[in-house]
Amino acid sequence: NSNYNYGFEAHHYRGRVNFENYSEYNGCLFQIFFHKSERSSNITNLNTEEDDLYNFALINPWVANISSPQFSEDPKILYNINQSVYLNDGVIGQTGDSLVFNWGIPFSNYNSAITYKSNFSPAKFLSTYCPAGNNCSANPDATIPEGLFLNQENGEFIFTPIGNNETSTRVLEVEQWRDINGTKTLVGKVRRDVLAITISENSNNSPTITVNDTYNICAGQKFNLNLDIKD
Repeated sequence: NSNYNYGFEAHHYRGRVNFENYSEYNGCLFQIFFHKSERSSNITNLNTEEDDLYNFALINPWVANISSPQFSEDPKILYNINQSVYLNDGVIGQTGDSLVFNWGIPFSNYNSAITYKSNFSPAKFLSTYCPAGNNCSANPDATIPEGLFLNQENGEFIFTPIGNNETSTRVLEVEQWRDINGTKTLVGKVRRDVLAITISENSNNSPTITVNDTYNICAGQKFNLNLDIKD
């Protein structure tokens, strides 16, 4: 009986692959994909609206004990305009692996990329606050965050949406790297491909936390952290 204008469903799909049946491809990365029709008829920031949704993960099953990174947080779909966003998809990887985060390209089929309209791109999927114009360097530390910032080490993204009633696609790619015999090797990749919709229905700004992004500590070392939180 909610009066809220939006509703979302979560669908979970499972499958099983026995890579022993593909031993002739030893050393190759496998692409595990999902393909369905019609992303959305309301997309405004891509050049086409009702393209298929094609998303995939890469895995190298020939490397021992490989487990793909996991998204521990539900995806953010709705963004209130003029309210700064400080988010993280909560990606968790295996101990010892290095994760690299990048914005990705949406696909409608294998090797069939979907392009963004002028002034938009994978790294600018929504209109963001830029005091100097449409395009500016990301500044996540500004009082009002400028541009669209992505921390490639931990996946945090920060921006201030300003365009009302925009519907776009946000694709986050997470590469999984492992040191194998002294060589950094790409052993997997996962992607999150979701809608991003701007609304103007909530005037509650998110709290901000002022703290360093990275800390280096040793095992067994006592670690204290003070957070400066403002709301």
